[in-house]
Amino acid sequence: MKKAAAALLAAGITLSVGFTSSAVSETSGVFAKAPQRTVVSTVTSATILSDCVAALGSGSYGGENEYLTYAYYYGTPENLRPYQKFNNDNGGSGDRLNGSSTLVNRWLSQSINGESTIIKVTAKSNLTLILTSESDASHKYICWSPDSYFEYIAEGAATNGTIYRISLDRRFALVDAPANAYAAEVTMQAGDSFLFVFGSDFKTAKSASRWIHFSVSTDYDPASRPNFDAMPALTAKRLERINALTALANAVSQENGYSRESEAAACAALADAPRRMERTRTEADVEAVFQSIAGSIEAAKRLTLREDELSTAVQETCARLDALMASVDQVKYAAVYDRVEALYYEALEQTYAATNPTSARYQYNRYQPYIYALLNACEQGGQA
Repeated sequence: MKKAAAALLAAGITLSVGFTSSAVSETSGVFAKAPQRTVVSTVTSATILSDCVAALGSGSYGGENEYLTYAYYYGTPENLRPYQKFNNDNGGSGDRLNGSSTLVNRWLSQSINGESTIIKVTAKSNLTLILTSESDASHKYICWSPDSYFEYIAEGAATNGTIYRISLDRRFALVDAPANAYAAEVTMQAGDSFLFVFGSDFKTAKSASRWIHFSVSTDYDPASRPNFDAMPALTAKRLERINALTALANAVSQENGYSRESEAAACAALADAPRRMERTRTEADVEAVFQSIAGSIEAAKRLTLREDELSTAVQETCARLDALMASVDQVKYAAVYDRVEALYYEALEQTYAATNPTSARYQYNRYQPYIYALLNACEQGGQA
C-alpha cells in the first residue's frame, strides 16, 4: 500500500474522492462534493499502525510526516487513551496494539460499547485532508456488524481560543463495502485535528477490516473549514436543553407518585441525551433531539398506575354499561333478558377487577358485542 501511494505521488496523479454528503450544515460544510485535488502525501491506516508500534518500541508515541502527525488511540473522543501494550513485527503483519478490551492489527480493528478504536491526525500546516477507502473485495479479512459505525470528528479552536469537537458524519459499516464507501474531505487549519472513530452502539465486541488512506492536498479554503466559531452558541443551547430534560426526568419520581418503573424509564431516556446532543450540528438539531427525548420521558409516565385515573376509567365504563342495560326493553327482549343481565353483571365485575385504566375501558368493548348479538337474535325470532 505504501508503494501504491508513492507511485501516485511520483506520477503527479490527482485524486477525486467522488463523495457527496447527504447533509451540509452551518458547522460542517466540509462534506460537499469534493473537487479534484493534487495529492502531495498519503499515509494509510496500516502505516499508522506500524509507525505507532515502532514508536512505542523506542519509547515515544505516534508518527508524522511533513504535513501530519498521527496515532492510534482507544477509548472515546472525550477520553483518548494511548496504547501501551504492543507487538512489534518490524512493520510486518504481526504488528499489533492492545487496549483494555480491544485490539488493532494489520487486518482487524475492534470496538465495544465505551471503547472505540480511534485514529487521530493533526495538521502541521493549512491543508485539505482527503480520506479514501479500499474495497472489501481487496482484502481477505472482513468482519462487520449492523451496529458498528465510523464517525468523523473535527477538532479545532474557535477564535475565542476554546477547543471544540464537531461530529461531521457518522456512517454504519457496510457489508462488502465498495471502494471509497468511507471517503470524505476535511479542510484543516494548522493545529486542527481529525478523529476517525470505529465504534459500536451496543455491548458486544465488534471487528472490522477497513483500509483507510489519509491523503493531503495543499489546497486550503478557510471558508470550508468546520465552523468552530458557531460552537459556543450551540454548546450553550445543548446545555440549556439538557437541563430542561433533566428537570422533566427528575419530576417523574417516586416522591411525586410515579412508580419505580416510570422513574427508571425516565432516567434511561435522559441518559441518552448527552450522546445525542453531542452529535447535533445546529440549534434546530438540538431542538429535535429535545423533543424526541421529552416525548420518551412523557411516555415513561404511562408505566405508573395512578389510582385516580383507574377510578375514573372504572366509573366511565360502568356508566356506559348501565346505559346499555337501561336501553334493553325487558318485555321486548324477555326471551334473552336474563342472559343479557348476566352478561351485564359479569362486565361490571370485570371492570371493578381491572388493574389499569386501559383494561377497565376494554370491558365495555368486550361485552357490548355479546349483548347486541343476543338482542339481534331475539329480534330475528331466535334464542341465540
